[in-house]
Amino acid sequence: MPARRAVLSALAAAAVAGCARSLSVPQVAAYHQAGRPARPRVRTAAGGDPLAPFFGDLAALDAHAARRPVSIVQVGDSHSAGDYFSARLRDRFQARFGAAGRGLLPPGRPDRYYDPKLVRVTEAGWTRDSARGGAGPIPFGIAGVTQTATGPARMTLTSDEAEGFDRIAIVFRRLPQGGSFAVSVDGGAARTVSTRGAEETVRALFDARRGSRTLTLETQGDGEVALLAWGTWRDVPGVLYQNFGIIGAQVDVLERCDAQSLATELQDAALLVVEYGTNEAFGSAADLADYQARFRRDVGVLADAAPQASVLIVGPPDVNRSAGVQQCAVRYRA
Repeated sequence: MPARRAVLSALAAAAVAGCARSLSVPQVAAYHQAGRPARPRVRTAAGGDPLAPFFGDLAALDAHAARRPVSIVQVGDSHSAGDYFSARLRDRFQARFGAAGRGLLPPGRPDRYYDPKLVRVTEAGWTRDSARGGAGPIPFGIAGVTQTATGPARMTLTSDEAEGFDRIAIVFRRLPQGGSFAVSVDGGAARTVSTRGAEETVRALFDARRGSRTLTLETQGDGEVALLAWGTWRDVPGVLYQNFGIIGAQVDVLERCDAQSLATELQDAALLVVEYGTNEAFGSAADLADYQARFRRDVGVLADAAPQASVLIVGPPDVNRSAGVQQCAVRYRA
């Protein structure tokens, strides 16, 4: 299948190297919670090809039969947090099957080294919490990071693509004492969203004018606002390749992610790319005795949250740490 060959080629090369209303003005439509059931898909039986559903989605793009983006989500440690391996794959997938934009991202700036491709992000006034530090007051989603604010706070996300975006997603936690935030595009009229209510994770979708450039989110200072993810893309056939990672993380960080939050965020995922193992290599050899069982269990957290998605495991990069120096160097091999 041409689509299959293109995907495998992209992976090898990279390793080496809703229903909201459309608007014609620069503002966002009224939001709605995207809580529809995931697309039905039967898992491949033993001996079958577990990637077949994903290849089918790509084949539909190839045949110009698709109407929506195909969503790929990569999750892992620092090699997934840094948009390098993922950027190379994104470039190749989008060159081959069409570009639909950047997709979902961690909220704000999740770490000091954050440098996402295709977009620029700023933030002010937020408090960050990471799943690497243990369970937090707000359940974690796929990013493993939450951003909270009780007073005035602001985030901006600017697209560097000539085509900009026309679709927005904000993933937030509804809280009994939740506050509100305003969403605007390119300085246009804002829509205010209340996060007050029974506790749950909500993915709110908005439509914006085609070619929109900058998304701005501002809290109103009337209660706690907790964000789990956000993003922009174009609602066209093509590929979205989204990456999430935590520096220094091991696969057990997935145990700290909330099942309902994951299911809300991953409901459109066609492929999950899972990359852990580098940080585990520096632990005690005794820790590896049951690693396979623990790895399967933890990856199962993702698979259960997105039963419609294929799952691809990527082996950890080579790593070397100099004696007495807490630095490491990595390289990818084909």
